[in-house]
Amino acid sequence: MSDSLRKFSLFVLFPLLVAVAFFVGAFFFFNRGAYTPPPAVDISFEELSRTTFVSGTDDFVGATRMQVEEGLVLVDAAHRNAFSSEEIVTLLSRAADRGYGVEFVGAFTTISEEERLPLMERALSKADSFIVILPRENYTDQEVSLVERFIDKGGKLLLIADPTRDHETNSLAEPFGLEFQADYLFNQREYELNYQHIFVRGFQPDELTSGLEEVVFYTSGSIKSSGTVLAFTDRNTQS
Repeated sequence: MSDSLRKFSLFVLFPLLVAVAFFVGAFFFFNRGAYTPPPAVDISFEELSRTTFVSGTDDFVGATRMQVEEGLVLVDAAHRNAFSSEEIVTLLSRAADRGYGVEFVGAFTTISEEERLPLMERALSKADSFIVILPRENYTDQEVSLVERFIDKGGKLLLIADPTRDHETNSLAEPFGLEFQADYLFNQREYELNYQHIFVRGFQPDELTSGLEEVVFYTSGSIKSSGTVLAFTDRNTQS
């Protein structure tokens, strides 16, 4: 090999060797090994729903202090309901912070009509409030009558539906003069983050709406009512 060729080879190889050496040095200097995540902790729903927000977190609970009471909130899980308990942790935490116990009726599995009725009857007999979210099995006439008697005795009923999920909420809502529509509401002029996240400010005077000035609903639908309507969207909100 001639001297000129040898010099050319060294001229080409030297920068490559420097680059390789720099890379190897940097790798061993900065590399701290692979990350192995810790095992996931399986926390039960009961632990999630018990919080301590009742003491002094006005930013979380609003300007007024929560009134601590005692009672039992019942959540329907006997009609193949299309939600998981983790999705309503915040809602049930608020109830727990006010001193209410929380129980589920059923276990999100298929239960025959014959089994559901006595199960619901026993549960409602000791409850103060009943939350029904996205049932995928119709409420029977007997079950509707059971809920009506529960309300007549002073019980509270909360119905929640989601326009993005299949449900049979109207089987229980319609006897009370409510009908969840198969639509979703949107506002392309004023919204929070997304045009499906609408503002509701048109509240009518009622104990339920007392103190409310503005609420944001994320992916909501409209409801027809034969009774007094308590909340209206603005004219820019469409279905």
